[in-house]
Amino acid sequence: DPYWATWSDAGFGDDGRTLVTKTSFRLLQTLRNLGPAPEPNITIFWDESLPEGYKEFCAAISIETSSIQYESDEQIREHWGDDAAIACCVSPMRVGKQMQFFGARVNAAKSLLYAINGGRDEMSGKQIVTGHEGVQGDGPLDFDEVWAKYEEMLDWVVGTYVEALNIIH
Repeated sequence: DPYWATWSDAGFGDDGRTLVTKTSFRLLQTLRNLGPAPEPNITIFWDESLPEGYKEFCAAISIETSSIQYESDEQIREHWGDDAAIACCVSPMRVGKQMQFFGARVNAAKSLLYAINGGRDEMSGKQIVTGHEGVQGDGPLDFDEVWAKYEEMLDWVVGTYVEALNIIH
């Protein structure tokens, strides 16, 4: 089964101390233990002054797993402070003060089909979204009509997404 591991590590504190710990090595080791997966989002806040052993270990794990991304510690610290993190892919934020709403799971093509079909799933025929009238007739689609219905459907998708986020957070 795939796993989704997300964390950011390393870098330096504003006082100049390294933020690399024994746990930093342990966390990277888990990539070896767990094996390849589609989406571990591991970010190392990189700086040439990181401890040499840690840089070598990062390089070895990167070669073995292709599961690490690197961001400039200096740039992140300059804008977000030394208590920053990357949530998901590349968006730094202040820990405990900011939140990222992740939209990569939005299926825009499916939303377009729902808009055209009035919220009905084209494969199962099941009515998924109520209160939306689909495109009528068998002729060519009118772009302006489809676009208006698509924007309405995206409003529903966004509302559903925000509701789900409020439930889980």
